[in-house]
Amino acid sequence: MKIFAAILAGLTAVTAQSIVIGAPAPGTKLTAGQSTVINVETPAFLSSSQEVAVAIGIASCVSFCPPTDEFLGNLLYQGSYTPKRVLNDPLQQPNQNFTVTIPSHFPKGLASIGVAHFALIGAGLQPWLQTKNVSVVIQ
Repeated sequence: MKIFAAILAGLTAVTAQSIVIGAPAPGTKLTAGQSTVINVETPAFLSSSQEVAVAIGIASCVSFCPPTDEFLGNLLYQGSYTPKRVLNDPLQQPNQNFTVTIPSHFPKGLASIGVAHFALIGAGLQPWLQTKNVSVVIQ
């Protein structure tokens, strides 16, 4: 029973730490060669966490969208992730905006913007990596 409780607590901490891509919304039309804002949100949770970094990439989905946990595509950003709360909006989750430029040579059509997120979670600061993606249309 104690083992089950420990596993459940670990799964709850990991699930609760999951990032959200707040922008762009699925299906958003983006233009190659133009900049856009990628908003990454980290919902608050009870376990301790230290944010480390994110990497943001874009992959073309000409025949299929590659899995984000295997392929980020063209790297748009790599570096620190320091989400902040919006002071005048208590309902807004801690987040950070990244202004990136879609490569001008990027193929038109369906694409996947992927975010790889690295954090240290829990009392023992367990290394933790997750990926999320959102489908967009490049014009």
